[in-house]
Amino acid sequence: MRLILLLGLITFLVSFFKKLLLKTRIGLENIPAIEPEELRSTLSKPGHVLIDVRNKLEYKSKHISGSQNIPFTNLKAQQHNLPTDKTIILICSDQVKSVQAYKNLSTNGFLQLKVLKGGLNNWQKLGYSFDK
Repeated sequence: MRLILLLGLITFLVSFFKKLLLKTRIGLENIPAIEPEELRSTLSKPGHVLIDVRNKLEYKSKHISGSQNIPFTNLKAQQHNLPTDKTIILICSDQVKSVQAYKNLSTNGFLQLKVLKGGLNNWQKLGYSFDK
């Protein structure tokens, strides 16, 4: 029982400090984000592409309808397939990987990028649906 509690605490602390470090090092206030409500209202409109940067198993378990899965580890190799004439909306579970993807793509010339604010955790918290 103690081991489970200890592992839970360690997991929480690692996640907390990872997010804190990311916020202070990258400056999340300078990264364009899209609120889940706004994304939901634009899903049926052209002009954007949803890229889910989670791994394939996470994507298969649940994802936003219309999104494409390009795992973060494959993003650099696949970036030549991404459109330059549409806004790319990056999605992950909690916004951490999508912010890293934003940083990588923006340094490689992609200008029309946004990150789903709060990631899929926030999307789910608001009660929005997923494809499975």
